[in-house]
Amino acid sequence: MGKRKMTLQSEAVPSPSIGFGALWGPFGEVVRTRWQWEAPTTPESRTKEVSSALPKWLVEWSATAEGSAPKSRSKNLPGDSVISKNSKKASKKVSNKVVYDEIESFREAITSCSPEERSTLCCDFNHNLKQSLIAGVHSQDAIVYYSIRTKKIIRDACLGSDAEADRYLSALYQAIWDGISTCKIMQPSDLTGSLTANLLTGLSEISMCEEVQTLASKIMSSLTFRQQLQVRSKILRLATLWIESWSHDESLGSQEQNLSLASQAVLDAQRTVHDLRALLTTINRSSSLPEVVLLREAVQSARQSIYRNVETIEDLSNLMTPHQRSITTLANAIGHLSPNLVRKIITRCSRHILQTRSTSEIRSFWLSAIARIPNADEELILMTWRRFQLTAEIEEHVACDIILDLWICQKSFERPALVKLFFDVAASETTRRDYSNLILAVSNARQRCWVMTRSLFRFLEKLGLYNSIYHTIHRMKKLGMKLPADVIDETLENMTAHDYMLAEQTYRLYRRMRANERSLRLDVCPNFVFAMVENSGNPGDFGFKPRSIWSSIGIPLYESMPASSLALYAPIDPRRPSSLTPTMVGHIVKMATMFAYSEQHSQRCAVRNVMQCLFHLRRHHIPVPPELTRAITHAGITRKILSRGWVARERVKWILRLIEQAEGTDVAMTVDKLVAAWNQGISDRVSLRDINIVKESNPLRVGPID
Repeated sequence: MGKRKMTLQSEAVPSPSIGFGALWGPFGEVVRTRWQWEAPTTPESRTKEVSSALPKWLVEWSATAEGSAPKSRSKNLPGDSVISKNSKKASKKVSNKVVYDEIESFREAITSCSPEERSTLCCDFNHNLKQSLIAGVHSQDAIVYYSIRTKKIIRDACLGSDAEADRYLSALYQAIWDGISTCKIMQPSDLTGSLTANLLTGLSEISMCEEVQTLASKIMSSLTFRQQLQVRSKILRLATLWIESWSHDESLGSQEQNLSLASQAVLDAQRTVHDLRALLTTINRSSSLPEVVLLREAVQSARQSIYRNVETIEDLSNLMTPHQRSITTLANAIGHLSPNLVRKIITRCSRHILQTRSTSEIRSFWLSAIARIPNADEELILMTWRRFQLTAEIEEHVACDIILDLWICQKSFERPALVKLFFDVAASETTRRDYSNLILAVSNARQRCWVMTRSLFRFLEKLGLYNSIYHTIHRMKKLGMKLPADVIDETLENMTAHDYMLAEQTYRLYRRMRANERSLRLDVCPNFVFAMVENSGNPGDFGFKPRSIWSSIGIPLYESMPASSLALYAPIDPRRPSSLTPTMVGHIVKMATMFAYSEQHSQRCAVRNVMQCLFHLRRHHIPVPPELTRAITHAGITRKILSRGWVARERVKWILRLIEQAEGTDVAMTVDKLVAAWNQGISDRVSLRDINIVKESNPLRVGPID
């Protein structure tokens, strides 16, 4: 068909009087044009017509481009896809040839160079490769090829010197990762499983030095969930080798600079304290308000300065402690993985440590690494700790450091470095690192001492280390420390299920170091209280008297109180809701039942303690439950009958009123008939006994003389 092309003609065409042409009149003569249709022409002829108007350099560039590139076609033409595929294949062949040529050139150069030139050659090669990756020149398959071929070339060139080859390969992988992570075209999240697996495999084949561990941590931290699934086995292998590297001595190098920095931090802290002490001597008690404000600002500034120096000392201490940086790096790397993979790594590595019979030091390092994993489930370290305990106990001084690492990872402290410093000082003064010194350090640092004490006891309970809890409390008592009831009652409850006698000894120890007058919470430690009731009648030193039991849970003995004191414990206002929960009511009723059926207590003691329970419920306006009336019936009537004694009528009437309220009139009448029959039987036996006594005293049956 062709295209319509309109050309300008010289003939004038009349224009409307009103329009843009009329406006141009005053500015001069306007050339009138006329449009006319011309025959269509090909694109080539049009290009030739216009080419003369282009600059010479642009014409030459266009001709060069046309000669080197295939002629473009419309997208709708059928041959476009074939041409595009052929173009991509040709481009890929050219790219692969470039990669091959570069690697071959590197192989020839490193083979023919001297050992002294080898380092410079590898450095230049890594630099060029990094720049190519930053520019996005190579595909991921090409990067894998680079890695595999270059690794073999370096191994062959450094034959007999594995350490040198590992050093060059570490630099190679570092250059590859730096190029990928800096590239704007391809991000680490875009990597395929083959490339990621190749990098992790390469790192696992060289020695686990600090540089390799840092690079592995960066790669593992950048993996997406999809990539983690693709290279899970590689990650497990790398983590296992990482742990094995801790069995080798770490070369810390020269520590003169670190020691100098630590000394400077100590001097700065001393200078701050000296300046603050000098300021205090200049301000007396009658100072003005501005001076007091100045003093507060100085104290706050000194506190911040001292803490900064403490953090510096702590960081330098970690640098000078073997494997501490490696442990932290591994923990941070694992913390970026999915929870399922984290659990898999911990399980796999723990099993490997047990199978290889690793030293106790390796076990402690691994536990410390688990404790430092961010946002990790506490059950993971407990699971590993229990498995290691089956082989050998974790020593207490090691366990303290692991638990402290766990607390710091859980962000339990505002100033963790200060807690560590106090712990080191406390341990040095007592020549041992134990749990009591750990709690003392938390207390001296003013970092929620009782909260962390509870956390420590709960952690040890989950490990089954109840004896350690008892010894810790014993040492805390020697250090003059106190314990609140809301910490010890949970401990006693959990300890009772393990060993009641140990729980009783712990409670006796606690009574001499109470932090306040608060009593044990019955709803928190019911089993411990029930065990005290059960063992309260035992002869000897063991067991508590009922009076001590009621005192421990904060319930006074109502029966023995004078009238003036009893008025303070009068029934509370019935219009107010009761403070006793249904759970507490159930515990009180169970105590009454245990007292009623206890064979260690006399029948009189049982009745008095059951009445104590009844009075406490009445004070809180709790209706008498049937279980309590049955306990009262057993203590007041049944036990009297079992001892073949007379049941007092007044007591029976009192009990029957309670039974009628709780269980109904029919039950009360039945009990009344049974008691009446029992008492009648006793009366008949007594009468018969009296008659027999009279007969025995008068064998001749001689009656009175009328």
